[in-house]
Amino acid sequence: MINRRDFLGSSLLSATLLSLPGIVTAATANPAPAGLAAPPKVLMDWHSHFVTRAEIRILSARRQAPRIIHSQAGKALLENVTTASAAAGTPATFEVSDIEARLRHLDQNGIAHQLLTHTVALGLMQRFPSMNSAG
Repeated sequence: MINRRDFLGSSLLSATLLSLPGIVTAATANPAPAGLAAPPKVLMDWHSHFVTRAEIRILSARRQAPRIIHSQAGKALLENVTTASAAAGTPATFEVSDIEARLRHLDQNGIAHQLLTHTVALGLMQRFPSMNSAG
């Protein structure tokens, strides 16, 4: 199984090789058959996180990191654990994503698509009951 670290390493190697002079594939050398327009370039954001009220609720109910704690001013702060992506540290502000602001940002930057992932995966291995289990 390929982990994220292996994937990123191989992606970096591929990008490096493709940037070298003389290494061009047929697809990039001739992207469209003669007489046809080249396909439009589409910008995509492949790594963005989305925070829901449900995530805030789930993480607020936890007694150990990763969990939400609240500042004296009432702000939600994520107390995280060390993961492959980041080391645990000072709790950081954690709030529900603003969809309208996100859409404005995409439009302003010409991004046509965005892949969103939940942030609950930050070191939390949650097991949910099976829909088929009795009880």
